[in-house]
Amino acid sequence: MARGGIVSRQALERALEEEWIAGAGLDVLWEEPHRTDDPFLAHPKVVVTPHIGGVNDASLEGVLRFIAGNAALLAEGKRPMSCLNESGTGRKKS
Repeated sequence: MARGGIVSRQALERALEEEWIAGAGLDVLWEEPHRTDDPFLAHPKVVVTPHIGGVNDASLEGVLRFIAGNAALLAEGKRPMSCLNESGTGRKKS
């Protein structure tokens, strides 16, 4: 699940109950912070991860390459990729 509001809780419960799907992997729940008594936490066909479902060696390697690339661009006086705060780069707007 990408965000709690994207998937209908009732639809997922029904899909699991009626075996439309074999199981579900959730990285977020509908309430944040989640309730400790949320039934999905104990559901035998559901795996819940703590907002780290997409973290693995390959994704971390990609993040490190991105950071290193941005550091190199800044060192060359160039605009970094995906710059949200240009004033924080020390560059003058052109």
